[in-house]
Amino acid sequence: MYCENCGNEIRPGEAECSRCHSAEDQVKILTTEEKRDFQGMTIEASDAAGQEHYQHGEEPRPQRSSYFKVVSFGGTSLWTKLFVAGIFLFLIFVALPVFVFGAGLSLLIWFILRLLNR
Repeated sequence: MYCENCGNEIRPGEAECSRCHSAEDQVKILTTEEKRDFQGMTIEASDAAGQEHYQHGEEPRPQRSSYFKVVSFGGTSLWTKLFVAGIFLFLIFVALPVFVFGAGLSLLIWFILRLLNR
């Protein structure tokens, strides 16, 4: 690690720079109570025993995480939700069967007319 003031290399375990004697910024490990009450961001880390520690800092980038987006109608009323559901049900159970029946009837008429023209 290097000193932020002068750029001198700081050996592991040293608390301050040997050249300019500025103190190294120490990372604080939060206690369980501090973690529960902390309002900022933390970085999750684990030690050799597998125990998790939380350190003050930036949020880490997740490794191969799944993301999902929640779509909400927000403050819409029950009537609006019922109206949207009604339109959806109408499209599935009325409009779609009418369209399929009309397309099938049109194909049948076209096929019969084609046979008569031969």
